Amino acid sequence: MLDDLDIPEYEAMIAAVSVDDIFLCQLFDYYHQQLVTNERVYGQLLASGFAETAISKGKFGYCDRTLNRNINRSVTNDGAAFRGCMRRLGLIKNTGHELLRGCVVEPIFSDSGDVISACGVKLSKRVRRNAPSAIYWYRQGVYTELMHFTLSALGGLYVD
Repeated sequence: MLDDLDIPEYEAMIAAVSVDDIFLCQLFDYYHQQLVTNERVYGQLLASGFAETAISKGKFGYCDRTLNRNINRSVTNDGAAFRGCMRRLGLIKNTGHELLRGCVVEPIFSDSGDVISACGVKLSKRVRRNAPSAIYWYRQGVYTELMHFTLSALGGLYVD
């Protein structure tokens, strides 16, 4: 079995896989699942004029502050890797809070299917005075042009 092992080919395969991309995909899949299972938020988004096909095709999600309860703690290897990646990318703050908490989230994907940016829009009218109604996250060094977010139209309006 060891005679068949081609180390350079294996190393090239490992180098081609980005753990950050895997974790980002998992994060936005989690947000999408949270939106689809939250009838109130999903209904608000539909009432705002978004079609179900646009929501599912665009992988819109909802950051409902439950992520920390559903991922492993930082003392485990998996939890530390995921949390470290999210902190490094700026999606989890140093305090442990999610950047997009309380937001409907729209990710933008590259041609290869990797998440390269996201827009989050707050749903509540009761946003703290100094909190923005829309949050934009860009993966540094990946994009070359201005992103167009469908959710940007809701940035100045609150979904009620």
